[in-house]
This record gives sequence, structure tokens and C-alpha cells, in this order.
Amino acid sequence: MFGPHPFASQMSGDQVASLLPEYLAMSQAFPYLQAGSQRDLIFDAMHQNRDIGRDIELTSVVANFICWDETGGHGGILRGGKAALPDILLTENFHSNLLRKDAA
Repeated sequence: MFGPHPFASQMSGDQVASLLPEYLAMSQAFPYLQAGSQRDLIFDAMHQNRDIGRDIELTSVVANFICWDETGGHGGILRGGKAALPDILLTENFHSNLLRKDAA
């Protein structure tokens, strides 16, 4: 439906260089966009005085986990357990910052 996947075949150095800025932008934006993605649904439910549907809850759980992972939280906890919780403030562990470092 969307054509061949960009990584279905080997890419040239020029192709990688042209793709990296797009991936970096997506990686940077994702947690912020995700944080507000269900805003209208939640406010509508509040104004209509109705419960949040299970489908919205499931989407929220998955989205929150992906944000947690994108900002380095999941990996930090896997490596260091609860003692690593203060490390969530180390924004250099955000995937976008790791990608930027690797790309440089």
C-alpha cells in the first residue's frame, strides 16, 4: 500500500544522509506529539461525563510505554532497576539525542 520499505534494500551513503534528518525529526517530535494526541478524546469524555473506552486506555498504555522507551526510561530501568529512576532526567539518553550522536 505504501510502496517498498526504505530499508528493504541496501542504501547508499547519500541515501542514508538524506534520510537521517527526517528520522531525527520524527524521533525528537514523537514524545511531544504523543503527549497531546488523545487530548480531544479525554476532554470530550470529561465534558460528556462518560468513561474512557477500553480501546482508548489500551492505546494510551502502549503510547506511554513507547514514550517512556523513546526518552530512555525503559532501557535505564532494565540496566539499573529502580535505582536508575533519577537517570530519566539525563536527556542525553533520549533516542533522538543518541541518534544525533551516532549520526555525527
